[in-house]
Amino acid sequence: MPSKLQGIIETAQMGFLRCDIEGRLVEVSERLAALLADTRDVREVLGTEIWQYLTQPDDLRRCWPALVEAPSHAFQRVKLARPDPRWLQLNLASAHEDQRIWIMALVSDITETVVDDQQRRRQEHRLHQADRLLSLSELLAWIAHEINQPLGAIANYSAAAEAFCDRTTDPQQLKEPLHQINQQAHRAAKIIRRLKQATEITDTVLVEATMREVIESVLSLIDSELQDRGIHIQLELQDAEEPVRMDPAQLQQLVANLVMNAAESMNDSEERSLMIRTRGEHEHRLIIVEDRGHGVAAEDLEMIFEPFFTTREKQVGLGLAVGKRIVNNHHGKIWVENNPNGGASFYVRIPR
Repeated sequence: MPSKLQGIIETAQMGFLRCDIEGRLVEVSERLAALLADTRDVREVLGTEIWQYLTQPDDLRRCWPALVEAPSHAFQRVKLARPDPRWLQLNLASAHEDQRIWIMALVSDITETVVDDQQRRRQEHRLHQADRLLSLSELLAWIAHEINQPLGAIANYSAAAEAFCDRTTDPQQLKEPLHQINQQAHRAAKIIRRLKQATEITDTVLVEATMREVIESVLSLIDSELQDRGIHIQLELQDAEEPVRMDPAQLQQLVANLVMNAAESMNDSEERSLMIRTRGEHEHRLIIVEDRGHGVAAEDLEMIFEPFFTTREKQVGLGLAVGKRIVNNHHGKIWVENNPNGGASFYVRIPR
């Protein structure tokens, strides 16, 4: 290898090797030996098959014919079989010299990139699993609260019907209790249907819907819980009737997360007023959820959308992280600002 080219490769912190089409090494750089933590003189390994030298006999030997037949360049990622696994990337190219074909490779250590990618995937998996567990816990509490009301009414009207049976033989007196039992049963079924629609996990499918439809659907689902918390909802919906390309189920989940987050921030506030605003912004639509809580500490503003970040006891810290993921699915932006008069406002901007 020319000394000038060798100098460039060494400066770039890359290793170099050259072998014949059978995979036997004819040249190995000192830098590559260092990457492999091989203390032998590089001349000692010449003639060794590349897959043996890289301690990756199975994977590399199996794909070697395809790499050799590549038109000009090929890339191969290999994992070194060592107690501390290292990942290398081989940038391979063929060259003709002395009527022979040589395979040359620039070798770089990509362990840090691979590990970061693995950690990211593990975190995404952990987020997904924890998100499902958290959602299940919240849904069970909501179901218990919502379903207990019609079930309690059914029990009371059933008891009344039994009492009528003991006192009278007139079937007309049973008509009202039975009608109420029927109504409450339909009410319970409606709650279940709406629950299924709001929590069904699907891929992002963009359709035309309006912000008003999303917000009113969410409020119909969580209205009773907001009332129990003493939260007063105000709506200021501008440009909310114009169709927007969105996934309605995901946007409902996002708005529900923001509204419940705002409600929880006002648990010990005297003024429990929550404002939901919408407005148009050129080619975007904006949703703003404004509360009267204690706001967000300055040091938490950058971390608040991170998975598992929370300042509240008995909270997993996933609601806002899930919300950010939904916004990213819509190629939008989400951020939070503290209000001058107290509390915080969460902003969501998505394209039309």
